[in-house]
Amino acid sequence: MKFETEVQINGPWGDLVLPYDSKERSYYFVAGGIGVTPFLSMIKYKTELFLPYELSLLYFCGGVPLFKFDLENWANQSNKTRILFIHEPISADTIKRRLVGDYAKSIFMVAGPPGFVNKVLNILQEIGIQPQNIVHESYTGYN
Repeated sequence: MKFETEVQINGPWGDLVLPYDSKERSYYFVAGGIGVTPFLSMIKYKTELFLPYELSLLYFCGGVPLFKFDLENWANQSNKTRILFIHEPISADTIKRRLVGDYAKSIFMVAGPPGFVNKVLNILQEIGIQPQNIVHESYTGYN
């Protein structure tokens, strides 16, 4: 594309957003591979503004996690932030072992490839998470 080429941009879209208030809540972010991307800015935002809610990232990754250094750094700077790199197959047991407290009242945000997201949605339903407490987005073109 040549410099000064005019383009049309549509977006951003999506439902994976944090609220603008500072009510105490708990969130679980469940990411598969590149699905961690939308959670990066939310974790950074929580860290920089010292927001009071609990946040846990369950990051399913095959090899070295993307943005590992940044995620660990933000978790170290932020109270009530847990970053969990999970290198095992996704299952109800794998997820449930990492949930703490009254997790059924938490908001679950799920992002990743469609197959991953669908599997997580089924698992969350299986362990008793209500649909109104789940927000999800799929990213096609990635495995």
